[in-house]
Amino acid sequence: MKLLKNDYILIVVILLLLFILYHLIKNIDDKGLLYNKESILTKICRKEHSEDNPNYKFRLLLNEKLYVKEFNQKYIPEMNCSKNLFVFDDPNELYSIQHNLPNKYVIKYSIGTGRNIVVDSKIPIDDLVERCKFMEKDVKNHYVNPHEASCYDIVTSIRKPKFLIEEYIGDNLIDYKFYYVNGKCVFLLIMGDRYSGITGIDKGSKDGEKGHTVYYNTYDDMGVLSEQIYKAGKAQDYKDPAFPLPKNFEKMKEYCRKFCDLTKTKFVRIDFYEVNGEVYFGEYTFVPNLCVHKLNTRYEKYLVDKYNLQG
Repeated sequence: MKLLKNDYILIVVILLLLFILYHLIKNIDDKGLLYNKESILTKICRKEHSEDNPNYKFRLLLNEKLYVKEFNQKYIPEMNCSKNLFVFDDPNELYSIQHNLPNKYVIKYSIGTGRNIVVDSKIPIDDLVERCKFMEKDVKNHYVNPHEASCYDIVTSIRKPKFLIEEYIGDNLIDYKFYYVNGKCVFLLIMGDRYSGITGIDKGSKDGEKGHTVYYNTYDDMGVLSEQIYKAGKAQDYKDPAFPLPKNFEKMKEYCRKFCDLTKTKFVRIDFYEVNGEVYFGEYTFVPNLCVHKLNTRYEKYLVDKYNLQG
């Protein structure tokens, strides 16, 4: 049987419809809510993370863990940050300071993400030295994409990468992640149980999050609990009962507003912890989840209409 031209057109149309249907189903959750990964927040985040942005280098520098502490100390000194216990260039220096280390501490590399070592159990010093050497090499090798490589080159040309040992401020801390656009809080993501039951050298790294569920909740721009806002990753699930708002919710927002006013940043996620009733700074993130923000379409429309957001 010979197919006619119209038959081919019909086949193409059917395939396109199936493709569209597949993506619709993929982005609908089990409650029938539709989520858009190309949301207005995705578009704004990508637009801001551009070399055309006059604050581009400054934004990159604020991801350098030593520089950001200097910035906070100068401009927001009332905000607590984890204290630096030691700063060094060479992982082998761990051998000379090992007897001066507390029982619990955190090792970080000043550039990169997802490679911390939370030392809250006995880990051989040789293993820590080797992991730090791996971190140093892995961070540089990670930036293989031309744009990412450019980011790495810009920061390292201004600041030499170093290792730092921070004070230990608590176990299985809850992350309070505030999403700000044009100086306004658009939603709060609360995340916990990231390293539940994890011990050893992987605690604090991305590898340490694997193999168990990370729980989260979302609160809207008015601080009202709602699961109809944001869709997190596959290994993450909505917590029931929910994580409550932090006791220092208003103070955290005050710090966010102050940062946004100072820097005129149009898109940022600012993370905090709450330790013994005190607010501790976590980080400024300008490309969270690589700028992919899967928003519920109803909430997205609400934000666009209320704040006149434009991508």
